[in-house]
Amino acid sequence: MRGSAVLLATVLMIALLVAVAADTASAQTFKLRLWSTPASPSQPGENGARPERVRPLNYLDSLAPGNIVWDSTLLGFEFRSRPVNRFIWSLAYDTGGGNNLVNTEGGFGSSPGTNRFFSTNLHYLIAPANWRGAEMTVFAGYGSGALDVTVDGGIRNFTANGLRYGLDLYVPFREAWYLSGSAALGTWSINHSIFGVLTPPGGTASIRDYNLALGRLLSPEAGLEVGYRSIQWSTTAVGSTPCPCTMAWDGWYAAITVRRR
Repeated sequence: MRGSAVLLATVLMIALLVAVAADTASAQTFKLRLWSTPASPSQPGENGARPERVRPLNYLDSLAPGNIVWDSTLLGFEFRSRPVNRFIWSLAYDTGGGNNLVNTEGGFGSSPGTNRFFSTNLHYLIAPANWRGAEMTVFAGYGSGALDVTVDGGIRNFTANGLRYGLDLYVPFREAWYLSGSAALGTWSINHSIFGVLTPPGGTASIRDYNLALGRLLSPEAGLEVGYRSIQWSTTAVGSTPCPCTMAWDGWYAAITVRRR
């Protein structure tokens, strides 16, 4: 967790320095977000029954839907460069603890844990930045993620990584309001380790990462937004785990955005 915090702080400083030092000829964006993914207040499902999802939740479905749940609060950032010949580079990272884990299968693990998500993408502008203020891009890039939980005094770790692709958009409407969203998909490799030792065979995971936000500009350069994000990994069998399974992180986030031209 300390290493993740140091990495996050380092990348934040680099992104901020780039934002301050760069030319202001066209827009670049820096976003700092707090993402809460609470567990369901109802108990995990039994005999295949999915729990009532009064609030969004994190879960790992395997033998019974929703049988392993936890909650998380993640701090993250996203940096998006200015367009250069219609190309844009972006970088994002989120990390936070996993708490209040409920495990009806037994033996999977307990709190505290850690969640980490990283992505970097190359975008191509379909709707350019001067098209009524809207931006739409298609992108391809690399992503990774990890889930750690405590087990018998050690760490159980899932890691997944691979190529991702998708589209995103930014659409202003009325005065000072905008909608933004993105959708990313991919097929990644996923591995499991316990006490630092891999447990082959690894597997694959179908990845989806969606978000949609409503924002308001407080000035031409700064704004606030509230949105919802959903990440899901649908995996094949993975050695020494309850998978094939579905892992999900769903919840609301709030963000501060800075746009420089």
